[in-house]
Amino acid sequence: MARRLSFTAAFALLALMTHSARAAVSFTWAAVGDAGNDAYSQNGFGAVAYDYQVATTEVTNAQYAEFLNAVAATDAFRLYNTNMGSQITGGITRSGSSGSYTYAVKTDMGDKPVAYVNYYNAARFVNWLHNGQPIGAQGDSTTENGVYDLTTSGVTTTDVSSRQVANSYVLPNADEFTKAGFYDGGSDAYFNYATMSNAAPAPATADAAGDISNPGASVVNWNRAADWNGTTQGNVTTVGTAGNASFYGAYDMNGNVFEWVEVEKALVPDDDVFRRLGGGFNSTNASINLSAAAFDDDRFALQAPATAQLINGFRVALIPEPATAVLLTAGSVVILCRQRREV
Repeated sequence: MARRLSFTAAFALLALMTHSARAAVSFTWAAVGDAGNDAYSQNGFGAVAYDYQVATTEVTNAQYAEFLNAVAATDAFRLYNTNMGSQITGGITRSGSSGSYTYAVKTDMGDKPVAYVNYYNAARFVNWLHNGQPIGAQGDSTTENGVYDLTTSGVTTTDVSSRQVANSYVLPNADEFTKAGFYDGGSDAYFNYATMSNAAPAPATADAAGDISNPGASVVNWNRAADWNGTTQGNVTTVGTAGNASFYGAYDMNGNVFEWVEVEKALVPDDDVFRRLGGGFNSTNASINLSAAAFDDDRFALQAPATAQLINGFRVALIPEPATAVLLTAGSVVILCRQRREV
């Protein structure tokens, strides 16, 4: 455990040094080590040749509202979906008129995962993080370029899946997502569910504030059981309250919301469709929507990238370049030595 904590602390320090931003939005990171692991034989995903970080939780309404207030006074690229305000599963309201829009989080929804986001919204959020969380109109220096290039007319799969920088925030790809959620450390084995278990998880229930009320080692917000805030078909729940995490410490990689991942290939020749993984609160078949073994089943994992549904959310990852990884190792040693001296 000491190695993984040291790795996290060193990476966080390097992230602050590299991304000296306004940083209204910050993350807790799960360190994903064991570089060079094998893929999961049942879906072909999960092999990653480098150490990296994933946010321990999905991007929340509070974090996304900060993003909107920074760049969406006009909202030229529709980062805000009106369902966020009108639907009970949405968590953000909008006030004012174009040119002076402002955004606020609904009661008890700030720590819930943002929903009703499409792939392009998620890519623009990542660009904004990479660019230092600037305040200003949506454009090349805020949302349209950075990690992903959305400046071309008729954005294509290649434009928004090719990482233009090596050391930055990203949307995790299917390999990075699968490893962070389902890998069993250095054993080159995988769990079928992101609860460190091969057994289907139990459905979560929720209290009046949307926290999971039956947390446990194998509890996930799925199967429409988390009714609160007037819902009878389930709802999103407070991130990280399920009482379990993946081997590396990432929460809600099953259930809550489906998470957009960086597309790994053009899957349908004439119609770009991107992958969402992990399942959502209204998933009713664990073996299809939650199981890592089913991630290669294109019928259920794919969706048009412009689609923003009540179950579509995302999380971010942080990928180092090789030179940073060397410094990271040195930083881990320094921090570990300091910890040992303080014991």
